[in-house]
Amino acid sequence: MREIYKSIPIETFSDVRVVSCIIRTVAQRINFANFDIANLQLASAEISTNILKYASSGNVSIYVGCDSNEIRLVFEDDGPGIKFPQLALLDGYTTFHEASLGIGLGAANRSVDQLILKNLKPNGLRVCLVKRLGRRSSTV
Repeated sequence: MREIYKSIPIETFSDVRVVSCIIRTVAQRINFANFDIANLQLASAEISTNILKYASSGNVSIYVGCDSNEIRLVFEDDGPGIKFPQLALLDGYTTFHEASLGIGLGAANRSVDQLILKNLKPNGLRVCLVKRLGRRSSTV
């Protein structure tokens, strides 16, 4: 893995768009299909929005596989984490007390080849999204 962008801040909703544009540029350079780029952007937007909702800020680092065959996005924040990470991937599960459908993490999971949630100590969450070149995720 080679790191392309390190610690892009996610502090405002405009940063969600900035991250999405950077992901598009990186994915286009290594010949990802538009459908796969859109899925990666959707997953990224869901995670970035959750960072703003639950932790108020965080960051993302972008990596490209040595053979340029995958993109790995690693998001981190210092929010409360997720008490039941596997449940959080199911549609309808939410810990947000305001109006929420609880489908964001499930949609993100379906949009990529791999989604890993890891609670950090003493607090925070790391979310790793992996999208491989040429592999089709299910339609969201």
